[in-house]
Amino acid sequence: MRWPPWAWAWWACSYCSRRRTSCNAPASCVRAESSLRCALRGERAMATTGLSFGEDCCCLDWVDAAAAASLQAAVATGKPVYIPPGANLTGTEVLVTTPGQQIFGAGWDSIVTQGDLTKSVFKVRAAGVRFHNFRVNGILATAVNTDAAFAFFTESAYPAPSLALERILCSGADAAHGMHNFVVFDELCDDGVVLNCQVERLFGGTHGGGNGYGVLVGANRALVHGNEFHMGFERGRHGIYLSAGASGCRVTDNLVQGATYEGITVYAFDTQPACAGNVISGNRVVDCVWGPPNPSSTLTAGISSSATSVTVASGSAFSSPTGGAHAGAILEQGASREFIWITARSGNTLTVVRGQGGFSAVAFTTGARLTECLPAINAFAGAISLAWNCRDNVVSGNTVENSGGHGISVNGTGASGDADKTTGNLVTGNSVHHAKLSALEIKAMRGGVIASNALHEGGWYHEDGPGSMPVMRVVASDNADFGSRDLSITGNHLTGPAWSSYALDLNPSLPVPEDIKFRANKFSPCWTGRYLLNGVRCDFQEVSVLDFGARPDSGLDDAAAFQQALSAGGRIRVPAGSYTLATGIGIVQPGTELACDDGVTLDFAGGASTSSIVLYASGVRISGHPVIAGPSNATTYVSGEVGIACDPGLTDFVLEVQVRGFGFAGMVLTQARGVLLGPSSLFRDCGSIGCAFNDCRDVLVPAGVQVGDIRPSSNDGFGLLVGSNNNSGAPSFSRSVRIEGVVVENVAGDGIANQGNHEVRITGAQLFNCRRGIVCSTGSASASLQNYVSNGCEVADCLVTARKRDGTAGDWANAASGIVLDGVASPANTDLGIVARDNEVAGYGVKATETPAISARLRASVDLTDNTITAWNGVAIDVSSSTGQVNGALITDMVTATGETKGFCVLASGNGNFDLSVLNVNHAPKVTSGVPALVGFKTAQLTRRPRLSGNQFARCTTPVDLAASSAVYPTRNFVLGTDVAVVREYALSGGSTTLALSDFPFGTRELTVILYATAATTLTNITGLPPWTVVRLVVGFGSSNVTFNRTNAALAGGANWVGQPRHMLVLVRLADSMVSGAGYTWLEQSRSANS
Repeated sequence: MRWPPWAWAWWACSYCSRRRTSCNAPASCVRAESSLRCALRGERAMATTGLSFGEDCCCLDWVDAAAAASLQAAVATGKPVYIPPGANLTGTEVLVTTPGQQIFGAGWDSIVTQGDLTKSVFKVRAAGVRFHNFRVNGILATAVNTDAAFAFFTESAYPAPSLALERILCSGADAAHGMHNFVVFDELCDDGVVLNCQVERLFGGTHGGGNGYGVLVGANRALVHGNEFHMGFERGRHGIYLSAGASGCRVTDNLVQGATYEGITVYAFDTQPACAGNVISGNRVVDCVWGPPNPSSTLTAGISSSATSVTVASGSAFSSPTGGAHAGAILEQGASREFIWITARSGNTLTVVRGQGGFSAVAFTTGARLTECLPAINAFAGAISLAWNCRDNVVSGNTVENSGGHGISVNGTGASGDADKTTGNLVTGNSVHHAKLSALEIKAMRGGVIASNALHEGGWYHEDGPGSMPVMRVVASDNADFGSRDLSITGNHLTGPAWSSYALDLNPSLPVPEDIKFRANKFSPCWTGRYLLNGVRCDFQEVSVLDFGARPDSGLDDAAAFQQALSAGGRIRVPAGSYTLATGIGIVQPGTELACDDGVTLDFAGGASTSSIVLYASGVRISGHPVIAGPSNATTYVSGEVGIACDPGLTDFVLEVQVRGFGFAGMVLTQARGVLLGPSSLFRDCGSIGCAFNDCRDVLVPAGVQVGDIRPSSNDGFGLLVGSNNNSGAPSFSRSVRIEGVVVENVAGDGIANQGNHEVRITGAQLFNCRRGIVCSTGSASASLQNYVSNGCEVADCLVTARKRDGTAGDWANAASGIVLDGVASPANTDLGIVARDNEVAGYGVKATETPAISARLRASVDLTDNTITAWNGVAIDVSSSTGQVNGALITDMVTATGETKGFCVLASGNGNFDLSVLNVNHAPKVTSGVPALVGFKTAQLTRRPRLSGNQFARCTTPVDLAASSAVYPTRNFVLGTDVAVVREYALSGGSTTLALSDFPFGTRELTVILYATAATTLTNITGLPPWTVVRLVVGFGSSNVTFNRTNAALAGGANWVGQPRHMLVLVRLADSMVSGAGYTWLEQSRSANS
């Protein structure tokens, strides 16, 4: 028993009793320690408890109750009343009406016995009354309805504030008798005190079960300190009960043992005044919310793991189930434990079903203990409980042991519909050991703090066995009107591996808990896992998927564990290992980070028919580049099978992932705003799309991202797709997308596709072995999107090659275009234009038709500047239906294919080529023989104001072709530079022939004609020379001799000239028309081969 410091002041009574100076204390004062004069000496210490005695001390004038006609007669004097030792007075509603009256004894052998089992012992109707240092015996022994029978009774009709009880023992004459209730502080009876009292056995009426109340408070500012309440099953309903309107009370340092229901409870209906601002601190509550003891006995003989019956030393207390019912029980011996079902009993022999509740059956020897797990008598009670209309109370530093219900319960459920009034309570620094239900249950509380509690074992000897109840549980109200929310759960230590299912269970009953914040808790693994969140959104600072029961490298399905963790939110750590996920998972909490250690694989190989990871909230981050493995591969198309997807309209994703093996796409994000991929992210081996951003904005795909092995059989796949969105006929587009330095390879389709979007910048990308390289085109096939082009976009500093990354030949003999800027758009949808600059394109345009290496079929402004095109065959640059300029293109390494009939360096053949400039294009093919059928620049059909300047179209049969394909749409206003130089190549097959020249662009000033003769050839005439042109006739390297027969009238002007390989003859055409034998000036007859 702990005593406050002031209690020792009673010993000072020996001083005044020895001296007997102005003191009328009884002779037993020293032994009784009851003199109030002595108490005065402890006044300073007592001030800490809120007590203070006046100068009117009982030592000055008192009445011996044993000598009076009755206890009532002694009390009626209004003087202090002394109950001497050995006295046993009868008290039946002894009325105390004198303010400040003192009634005291010599100790607990000073006795007052209840006179009527239906009536209270004392009725107090005055302020400041003090009772101390005696015993009250009740005479109740049966469940008679005596709810109003108290040892000390007050009532609101006669307020009795500042009532004090000190060192009172409330008991019975023997263990079979006692009071029904100890004391009640009714409404208006404020500032009551109960100090260092002891209560034993509260009998009487059931009052809902469990019998009476120790201290019942319905007033304000009561102090209940240092008391002991020793009860038992149906020997005390509550130790301390703060009822409606009890506010500002302090319940401290008490011991409550064996209460049938809550040991300490704070309880007000939603229609009653709130219980607010109370402090429940430093109490020890043991064996409360407890029914009859669990039957227990030992085995009289050992059993094997297959035995179906057991014999115990004493079986009479065990259940005898019938009709298919069963009772749970625990077999224990040393470290061995097994949960079983008792299905029948005959005497001491029990029929059992072995290995229940997740246990395996094991053998036990003689002496093993069998304990039946009886159900909790109250499914919502806690050893310490706040219920219904409770606000701003503090439950701090208490110890709860062996609760038959919850350890601590905060319950916001109301009697007539939830009133949502349980708010702002603080539960901190408590310790709970062994609760049959949860160690801590929070039900429909709002705005509270659960901090620094040590909670051990929920589900202790629960009838359903270990793993039946969590350590901490947060749920909605019983009436499903209100849920718990705005809770802070901080710094708690939750254990319970032997019995508890989870450390924390957020129950999904509606309305679900919300705004739950978890910080710095230490939750140990339990029977099933650490957390069961049931999809409830929470704010965790950091948890691990292992806390929810995930088992890396086990091959067992961890999808449920991951989903529980993701429902928590916050930072969720995934330790290294391979996790099998048979179904998809969703990230539902804003700001969640799935923080993966190195070496994490999320294996969805079980076959998710829809998205495997779905982002349902903004601010999500997946870090650590986990491998997200799907069930398919690049050659297996499965509609809807996606690695990562998101709900539309979300923002701020950071995704560091490696996705592979999904039948449709590695990742598809729709209408996301603010997306950053990790620099080592990877999307490979998918059936249609590597990674897609549909109607997304502010996206960054940084250098280091890799996309590859996208191989649909239809050849219409996408490595990286920036798409638009139909939106039910109201199109919306991606905008502000930056793709920097990515590597895309082995795509049966478009390596990078930009479909009808705005401000998409593709720089530094490297594309290998893609059927088409970088494609900027109109929107998707949807009719409402086809008229929208990719505007304000740029493709710069990219390498696009049809070969594989190792330099070997690519997979597609019909590889299309390296860079495509394509689409047919109305002028109203054209505004910003497209730039392709400083790119290198190799190996495209290999089809015999006009498939370009770079295609820009737009009515938008296009700028193709300083691009290098190598190893192409067909069309190098196609700017049909475009405006803008082709500037500084370097076209090299043209190859010819068998049966090739035509090709183009620059082609502008569509309708509507306006203000097109082709400047400084250098075509320098490496061809060792022959003259390819090639046109340097061709335009026709409504080409307006074209401009060519500074171009070198070498070795083209037609360097510039201005022929209009329609008289209705002629090419007009052609502007040529003043230094247009044309190079032509002709093949000669021997004998005598005429060299016929044609199709020179207007304004040609210099013409170089390179002749290749497979046999000695004599030229008898030259026709079709442009006027005012300097002509150089050159015999090509490796050719046979070519003889110019100038004796012929058409070539009159001198002797024959025999040109050997690398010889050149120069002439000038002076006339505007060709006249045989006239119009030429031979500037030079011969030039050596070394010139």
